[in-house]
Amino acid sequence: MFVDIVVPSGNEEAMMRMAERLGIDGLVFLYHDSKGRDEFLAALQERTEVRLFCSLKGSGLRVSELSKGFSSADVVVGVPAQVRHSVYKELARKKVAVCFPLIGFLDSKDTVALLESVTRGIRLCRKHKVAVAIATFADSPYRMRSRNELRSLFLSLGMSTAQARDGLGLVAGRVIA
Repeated sequence: MFVDIVVPSGNEEAMMRMAERLGIDGLVFLYHDSKGRDEFLAALQERTEVRLFCSLKGSGLRVSELSKGFSSADVVVGVPAQVRHSVYKELARKKVAVCFPLIGFLDSKDTVALLESVTRGIRLCRKHKVAVAIATFADSPYRMRSRNELRSLFLSLGMSTAQARDGLGLVAGRVIA
């Protein structure tokens, strides 16, 4: 089951429709505040087979940026180039997953350096047995990608097939469980 994480800006219905077309099983809408979101998503859920989840930044799925700490996070987003082995050991010990967001590739000014950093991060995650999550963090429906596109991209960046398979299903396991 592939559940993607997206950051909507009033375009939830368009993202839901795109998820149906791409064969995505569920969407986690990541919000800054929760004003009336539950009722709105409940109304949307009645019109689709895609499972919809709402999460606030810092609660629910507990998504955090690595630079802001990961003591209470389930998923840490992004891995800067200067992260040391000790950080990966700590992530593995606390059972925190590292997420490589696709949006970073699309918005990067220095794509080569980013790809190098992600490749290094994937290698270190495999070495230290850190769980890896794959999500788009799309802010537009046209930036969302199917499971197969994400898998092939991360396989070409050095991820093992087992890592890619588990990474695509990791968000679903943390949200639904």
